Amino acid sequence: MNNKKLIAVIIVVMLVVGMGAFVIINSMLDKPEDEEVPVVVEPTGETDIKEATSIIAPLTGLSVVEELIRRPLAVTIGNSPQERPQSGLKEADVVYELLAEGGITRFLAVYQQGNAENVGPIRSARDYLAYLAHNFDGVFVHNGGSPGGLAYVEQPSVVNLDAFYIASGEFWRTKDRIAPFNLYSKTSEMRKLMEKRGLDQKTSLELWLFSKPGEEFPGGRASEYLKIYYPQAYSLVEYRHEPDLNLYARFMGGKPHLDRESGLQLSARNIIIQYADTKVIDGEGRLDIAVVGSGKALIFTGGKVYDAVWKKADKRSPTVFTNAQGEKIPLTPGQTWIQLVRTGTQIDY
Repeated sequence: MNNKKLIAVIIVVMLVVGMGAFVIINSMLDKPEDEEVPVVVEPTGETDIKEATSIIAPLTGLSVVEELIRRPLAVTIGNSPQERPQSGLKEADVVYELLAEGGITRFLAVYQQGNAENVGPIRSARDYLAYLAHNFDGVFVHNGGSPGGLAYVEQPSVVNLDAFYIASGEFWRTKDRIAPFNLYSKTSEMRKLMEKRGLDQKTSLELWLFSKPGEEFPGGRASEYLKIYYPQAYSLVEYRHEPDLNLYARFMGGKPHLDRESGLQLSARNIIIQYADTKVIDGEGRLDIAVVGSGKALIFTGGKVYDAVWKKADKRSPTVFTNAQGEKIPLTPGQTWIQLVRTGTQIDY
């Protein structure tokens, strides 16, 4: 074999070997298109389903980890013009608004799953506020109180935290407002205090019925707007339904009602109007609001309004809202505001 033939044979052999090696290596590297590299997500403390089972929260109808189904806090928050904007209303599960003295309203913010870094301004107790806190087996939080309010909450059977007598750092006053409009706390600090005092036992609540996606309860009438005429002009409350978001934007005294920390406008998924007989009981204008008993109500949810009634058998029983047939009207999952008004108050909707 001459040199040229030998060289040609060597080249052919090298090409064959090279192609074979390419095929082998390529087959080793290639993976079928349906074999994807798995993505591993590290669990976090709040979302690790191996550590906590997700369940439906009784006050909001939202899915939460079991650790957040705990005894509620029910905090008295002021609403005079000097106290706006407030802190912590946005994070509450349920918010009551009702009259105090002089046509000014006050809030009772209820926190079960909700957490807020600032809550306030925290104000004084009224007995009817404590009765509403009992709706949720809640720990009633306040700073002092009216004579009737203190006479009730100082009973040994009433579970409460009175900031007036607490000097261990869980409550503080800010420097940008004057007393009594500047007392604040945070939910985590109040819960630490609950734990120290043995008040943090779990509770079982079955107050609301919540709707499922696409579900519509019969009997409602379209209503995209709501105005509540509390006695003072600066206490005028308005809600406007936002269909795209399915929530009600809140206005106070003719202006958007804002959250102090975020600057965002407050809103609600549900609004309940609860009518209650109300009378002045002393020269200071203090009130007796009949939150025990029964009366008429209106429930606004999903852009509709439903006629309803409310019943509360005694001070410690929950308030139950139903239609005339005794059926609970499903609420939209999320925050609920309960507007407690004097019987006969003008409501536009």
